[in-house]
Amino acid sequence: ALMDEILLNRKKLTGNIFFEVNPNFLKDIVWHAELGYDISSSKGEQWEPTVNLGTWHRTTNRSSVQKNSSTFWQLKNYLTYTRTIAERNHLTAMLGQECWESKYDYSSIANTNLPSDEVHNPKLGQGSPQINYGFGSSSMASFFTRWTYSYDNRYNATYTYRYDGSSNFGPSNRWAGFHSLAGSWRFTNEKFMENVSCVWVGVRLVTPTSVVTSGAPPSL
Repeated sequence: ALMDEILLNRKKLTGNIFFEVNPNFLKDIVWHAELGYDISSSKGEQWEPTVNLGTWHRTTNRSSVQKNSSTFWQLKNYLTYTRTIAERNHLTAMLGQECWESKYDYSSIANTNLPSDEVHNPKLGQGSPQINYGFGSSSMASFFTRWTYSYDNRYNATYTYRYDGSSNFGPSNRWAGFHSLAGSWRFTNEKFMENVSCVWVGVRLVTPTSVVTSGAPPSL
């Protein structure tokens, strides 16, 4: 095994670009846009030479090469409106959009009985070549809104709705809508908690009334 040669060469390019816009004439509104990407490729080579070490012999050499490549990108847009009314009422409304796509492919070839241990090209092997190839892709698009109301930083309510389309959903149900509703009470801001030990500061009781999530099934 110590005489075998295993090589792996990887290349990867990844990044994230975003910007935010907050116009002076619309100071309560912020637009956030984001683009992310990931591009990668790899090449793996394995060589098993013939071996003659006394009582242990390997009379057949073997060479294999595999190549992989994948791409991923995602685009996000959020439009957020924040407003405070009469000091104690805080409202946040958000509209959003997300989409992404992922693709991959791979190929491999292996062969035995190459002319010599100096030749590593599987094409020149005299054995039965083993050739494999595969590819796949998946994508998803989402549109959603989230509304949050807070009174006096004590009582909070949040409603979320999203409409998702996924290549992993069934062909007759490619799109689906999902709702969620949650409420919370920050009791540490109540007057009856003012004289309670500071160990309670920051404790929050969250009581979701109903929650539905949109988990697309994984790619198979």
